[in-house]
Amino acid sequence: MSVNTSVDTRSTHRDIGLLIDRNSKLSFTRQLKQQIISKIYFGVIRGSSKLPSVRELSGRLKVNPKTIRKTYHELQNDGYLIIKPRVGVIVKTPVINSDRLDTHVNRIKLVRQHILEASALGLSPQQLVTLIQNLDNPPNHKQLSVVVIECNREQNQWFVNQIKSTLNITAHEVLLEELVNPTAEVKDRLVKAQCFATTHFHWNTVCEYTQRNNKPVLQLRLAPQAFKTIVDIATLEPVGFFASDTKFLQGMKRALMTVAPKLKEEHILTADINDSKQVRSVTAQINTAFISPFCVDRIPDLNAKVQVQILAFKRMIALESMDTLQAALLME
Repeated sequence: MSVNTSVDTRSTHRDIGLLIDRNSKLSFTRQLKQQIISKIYFGVIRGSSKLPSVRELSGRLKVNPKTIRKTYHELQNDGYLIIKPRVGVIVKTPVINSDRLDTHVNRIKLVRQHILEASALGLSPQQLVTLIQNLDNPPNHKQLSVVVIECNREQNQWFVNQIKSTLNITAHEVLLEELVNPTAEVKDRLVKAQCFATTHFHWNTVCEYTQRNNKPVLQLRLAPQAFKTIVDIATLEPVGFFASDTKFLQGMKRALMTVAPKLKEEHILTADINDSKQVRSVTAQINTAFISPFCVDRIPDLNAKVQVQILAFKRMIALESMDTLQAALLME
């Protein structure tokens, strides 16, 4: 892992937190693309919002305007931005953009408000549902299902578990690599699902592979507050992350550096839980270890000083994404 030991070498855009590391081996264009995509992914930059102009951003970051222009055009070609003459650079709305979907989102917000008001009257959510059903006597809804498509098993299972517990629907996981040559089981899941869900990083790829299914692909954004405890510790000292999937470890490190760009890179240490040499190296440098819940049965022997915490995200998916997913599933 390379460590940047320079001081005050990065210029910052104060509105959306874009950084230029002049000591990095990555080109300025690559740095900016990665940061903008990550901030869209985590909801720091939202759909339909306007980005700084080429002149403004180049001035703030003190880079050539051609670099900013190239970055914006490449992101437009990748499907993240829309460049409108005399308007500016707009973040492309990542989900279905229709009046019907907006209506369903508003309905969900209305229902959530009614749940709060019912609670004040002593009614639980289930009691409220039962009361509404008894009053209206609606027909039974068809079974709803969604397929979550991600590049690593840990994150996929987190997403699926939250969707199941929150929306009480059927949710299945499919790895991104399984779309290339899908098995009969994967094909069956794709056929039976009402829609697909993935993160912003994989949205274009998933759309490409699933377009023949003619079903909506919705984007899942992470809830930044889910990382607060980890960030609080990592701000003060190094922390270690242990999992069996190296893709998940890479994604966790990238997520933390995006949510908290001021974190020191050397404070985020990762190790494959199956690699005893990596585990020993990391545990020798930390006081706190975060371990994937899917590896609890393989927790390695750690130093007595190391405090072990199981990675647990009560709400990893942002509430906005859950509303949109539920609205899309309820659309006929």
